[in-house]
Amino acid sequence: WFNAVALQVAKHKYHLLDMYNINKLGFSIKEEQTIIVLIHLNNIKKKKVVLNKQDWVTNIKCISAAGKLLAPLLVFKGDHINT
Repeated sequence: WFNAVALQVAKHKYHLLDMYNINKLGFSIKEEQTIIVLIHLNNIKKKKVVLNKQDWVTNIKCISAAGKLLAPLLVFKGDHINT
């Protein structure tokens, strides 16, 4: 694999600044809320309720083969695109 890549780089004369490794990391953001609920007297205790409100954020990072870093990009969920 490495030899095949090296051959293509030499053949097409790619520069190290033109080759990038891109890493993508996704993580969730959610809300939690502690509330007290009404239940039978024999079973009184605090309950933890997780609301069904979860959004995903994607973090994209790029670094060139020469070591140049591009600014990271955070992608949040959008409602709609204005055109």
